[in-house]
Amino acid sequence: MRRVVGLTAALVLTGCGSLWRPFLEPAAEDNPCSPNTGGALYACADGGTDSDAGPTAPSPWTLEPTNVKNALRAVYTAPAAVAPDQPVSWAVGEAGVALARDPVTHKWAMPNLVNSALNLTAIHGNSQYEIVTVSDSGRAFRYETNGWYEFTPKLQNAATLQAVWASPLGSFVAAGKSSALFKVNESGWKSISILISPQPIRPINLTSVWADGAGNFALTGDDGDIFTLTYADTIARERISTGTALRSIWGAKPTYLFAVGDQGTVVRSSGSGWSIEQVGVIPSTVSLRGVTGRPNGEVWVVGDGGFCAHLNVFGKWERQDTGYSENLNAVFYDDRQQEVIAVGNQGRIFSQQL
Repeated sequence: MRRVVGLTAALVLTGCGSLWRPFLEPAAEDNPCSPNTGGALYACADGGTDSDAGPTAPSPWTLEPTNVKNALRAVYTAPAAVAPDQPVSWAVGEAGVALARDPVTHKWAMPNLVNSALNLTAIHGNSQYEIVTVSDSGRAFRYETNGWYEFTPKLQNAATLQAVWASPLGSFVAAGKSSALFKVNESGWKSISILISPQPIRPINLTSVWADGAGNFALTGDDGDIFTLTYADTIARERISTGTALRSIWGAKPTYLFAVGDQGTVVRSSGSGWSIEQVGVIPSTVSLRGVTGRPNGEVWVVGDGGFCAHLNVFGKWERQDTGYSENLNAVFYDDRQQEVIAVGNQGRIFSQQL
């Protein structure tokens, strides 16, 4: 059952070209730690006791070993391997952890240090050597062939960044708490004011961002809002699920978007409005924290407690737990390898070959 709760604007995105190099400086080398078209949906979140939400088959997820116990907050895989012997998959998290997956052995390791004083919260890119990660202290880094480099000039405030998305042409948007919203252009960082009416009473905390590759961005908020940011930097807000945090957004195209959040919330847009999906296999006690998808229409969402569910191409939901209790914080689909990767607490990384 769906309930239409608003209208959505078409999203279009253009990049700013290759903007990185003028704003880069070497990152601190601190030691982080010692030890397209349609859709179906995976979901991972808190465990629940819904009678029809139990796993019905062995888990399709494979645990991939790591040498860290830090919480991993985000994962990204480049769309193409320009250099087949160099990493294309990255997972980032607390204490500056930036794990790279060896393209041959598929083992995760930390070849380049970022900064152990920072918690990395999000990562995205548009190629093997145009990858950006952001931190909870407002600092952003870009990966090149010989390591991670920090953007300069730096932000003028210690914004808590929670999301980043790179366009295919090289520009990107970063967003976070207390209305933190930035673009990078030829002059460096550009702060964007969120001017909406009526102005919210609570601070606007942006939790995730997505772009369709041709002009505008969509962002989620922790008060149940979805924002659209146009190429001209104008902003509109839609109230989707008031008071319920939305934590991740993804789309195959502007007419096929999903956002997920607390209380097992799954919302969907077909371009003419957002609807709340009533999903029997996802208990209302779960918190969903990430969403991604593949061109054939499948989509994955991840969250607390190792709970997973899958909406297949036939429109049927099925539960697919990881078999581990650690929270899952992010998920990403690798079209090149036909694989889904999910990351979570205690350095957990899971993969699912499709």
